[in-house]
Amino acid sequence: KADPRVASGIAGAIERSKGSVYQPTSNYEHIYGAGVDAMLLADVGDNKGEQYRANLQVICNYVQSVQRSDGSWSDNATNPGDVSMSQYGVLALWACQRAGCTVNPQTVERAAQYFLNRGQADGGWAYRPGTNEGPGMGNSTHNMAMAGSGALGICRLMLHGSRPKAGATKK
Repeated sequence: KADPRVASGIAGAIERSKGSVYQPTSNYEHIYGAGVDAMLLADVGDNKGEQYRANLQVICNYVQSVQRSDGSWSDNATNPGDVSMSQYGVLALWACQRAGCTVNPQTVERAAQYFLNRGQADGGWAYRPGTNEGPGMGNSTHNMAMAGSGALGICRLMLHGSRPKAGATKK
């Protein structure tokens, strides 16, 4: 936290999330920024994010408010949802949940359904499912396969918790 670059990032995240409405730095990158801000504040704060919980709830509320009806996130209201940005929406919500913020389970369920419904036959995801836009031109890419499968795994964790490790004993 003492590194000037990290301290500057923390100060920026706090500034963008003070008050009652998150203020993204860019319309296009709004969900990417919210995701990075949420992960930063959740992980550098004392007591598992408690120090920045109010800021994190503002970010959480923003991310939930701009989720599309199909469960995705996008850079604007007219473009279809994209897997990359949707991954960052899920990462933001997970960071906020870990810090004790209120995350609506229906938001997470819609995100999970988006990833389940938009996967390709080869097990991957295209950048903007159902279009020829972005890397891969409508085909699965390694990056989007990792984004989609990782986000789907996080949704499962958020909705159902973690499983005990093999060989662990219950108390």
